[in-house]
Amino acid sequence: MELFLVSRQLSKDASEVLYSTNTFRFAHDFSHTINMLSNIPPESLKRLRCIEFNFDWSKSWDANKSEWRPLLRLMADHYRHSRFFLKITVDTVDSEAAMMTEEIEDKDSVIRMCYASYVDIVRSIKTSRLVLQDFHLFLPLFWDLEPVLERYVMGPDYDSKKGNRYLKPGHSSDLYGPEHPFYCAIPKWHKDL
Repeated sequence: MELFLVSRQLSKDASEVLYSTNTFRFAHDFSHTINMLSNIPPESLKRLRCIEFNFDWSKSWDANKSEWRPLLRLMADHYRHSRFFLKITVDTVDSEAAMMTEEIEDKDSVIRMCYASYVDIVRSIKTSRLVLQDFHLFLPLFWDLEPVLERYVMGPDYDSKKGNRYLKPGHSSDLYGPEHPFYCAIPKWHKDL
């Protein structure tokens, strides 16, 4: 940290490297993320290039949503450049495991709730004023839906495996096929967004 105190020019150069070359990962409590990002000087926030969010489904999506929307507004207000990369990972391991056992009586309602949550996440990104260079989405259910939702946000020609700058190593459906116990095909009731 002393590097930032040597001189203004060195502080500016070090800040550029810190914010433009690192991935900042945030998980679960987006109110803390908002507080942290709000305390970064605006000129430093503008240098930020890559953020990853991990959604925790032990909280309901409604609880996450109340923090997610203000976070998107904060990012849209500060990241007005076309070199911004957003990665979303949805963690529903507990829901998946429970769904494959007898613990959940109405699996269809859980599947519909997960699907509706995924769609709500990408709709909120699409309707925000956030300008993105790349967008990667990792879903624990409906793996075949990942590229569909990525294209919804980025445009019909977008392919995250090619990326504009950040290549996605593959979609979850490339790693796990229909034989996987947690595999869920895109539901028949899915409609174009």
